[in-house]
Amino acid sequence: MSEAPLVLVADDEPLVLEVAQAFLERDGFRVVTARDGVEALAQHAQHASELVAAIVDWQMPLLDGEAVVRELRRRDANFPLLVATGFGRLLELPKDLPGPAPLLLVKPFRGRGLGELVRQAIAAN
Repeated sequence: MSEAPLVLVADDEPLVLEVAQAFLERDGFRVVTARDGVEALAQHAQHASELVAAIVDWQMPLLDGEAVVRELRRRDANFPLLVATGFGRLLELPKDLPGPAPLLLVKPFRGRGLGELVRQAIAAN
């Protein structure tokens, strides 16, 4: 039996991490979490061979989501990414982000469909 796919979720709000982890685990994923951009990059480095995707909050302390996305794409140009924001559709991602455009997730997350969106990001890369 193979292990469930591993997803990184990076967000500075503990409740968001808890909810995303619960939704993703229910959808058949394993989850590692990070509370800021520095921790997100450390978790990616530690689990790079297992990670299938990452959900990255756009506004985090220490390193913001844009810096994290750029570094993850420097490490792997096609790494599947989803960017989470509380700004709804008002957030415009920079046009010069490397690799495929990350999927945009609007917080608060809805339980149904989070795993499906992760699968879409994986399939698109």
